Amino acid sequence: MAGHGYDRPLRVVLAEWQTEEAFHRAITTPAELIASPGLGDDQVAPLLGDADVLISRRFTAAMATKAPQLRLIHTPGAGINEIDLSAVPDHTTVCNVYGHESSIAEYVFMVLLALNRDLLNMDRRFRQFD
Repeated sequence: MAGHGYDRPLRVVLAEWQTEEAFHRAITTPAELIASPGLGDDQVAPLLGDADVLISRRFTAAMATKAPQLRLIHTPGAGINEIDLSAVPDHTTVCNVYGHESSIAEYVFMVLLALNRDLLNMDRRFRQFD
């Protein structure tokens, strides 16, 4: 397949994503999606045997032992604090997302306004009249 150097689709273990449909809309390279039934390490690790990519907020030493050909760990958040970097194989790249500055700023302003106007208590009082 062009773009990643394999003669087969990438094998992607999806431990976190909004939906499988969102994943397929976002990726342009042919990929075989292996969705994890849950977010627990014991549910994700067995799926990593022939995986090329892991999309997850977590990666542990126990997962590393099950992922001999993993080439990419992509966390769907800004931080990588739940990725055990000491367990990541040398041939594996770790990356996160960027471009969240505007949404964080909007959230901060929203919370400032909500706290300044006592929005939660106001909402609670309005709902008492339902």
